[in-house]
Amino acid sequence: MNGRDSNEAAKPKVLGLFQFLRKFPNEATVVTYLETKRWKGSVICPSCDSDQTVRVQNSKPMPWRCRSCLRYFSVRTETVMEESKLPLLKWLTAAYLMTCSLKGISSIQLAKKIGVTQKTAWFLEHRIRAAFAAGDKLLGPEVDQVRISWYLSLVQPEAYGQLREGI
Repeated sequence: MNGRDSNEAAKPKVLGLFQFLRKFPNEATVVTYLETKRWKGSVICPSCDSDQTVRVQNSKPMPWRCRSCLRYFSVRTETVMEESKLPLLKWLTAAYLMTCSLKGISSIQLAKKIGVTQKTAWFLEHRIRAAFAAGDKLLGPEVDQVRISWYLSLVQPEAYGQLREGI
């Protein structure tokens, strides 16, 4: 194995805008991606850590239910997106745009790019930044030499509680 191969393996894979849009064309692909990243094939209840879960047939009120504690949950449960009605695609796109911008992106620019109000974009930016700062579990594609695209409050629920109190 030559030196070139070892350098290529060490470099993070860069995901450009075109590749991002092809990888996540709709909400269903984002949900599938996040479920795979969060649970790695074995869905675990965020309330009781049980693996005795079942998919709810019509996804009402949520797509998953725990047989142990009888609670419903989704990929959003105990994350920065928990009480948001915004589609996950907009959350992921906002995080992608934030990580691609070398000097950051204003809430006005973000609002125009993802089709929300400036107030909603401001809210998104603050939640995403707080998740980055909390050092929560890494999710998402690697973006422009930075191995952060999206963090969720999966590993440290207490950090998420502090985040919700602060906003």
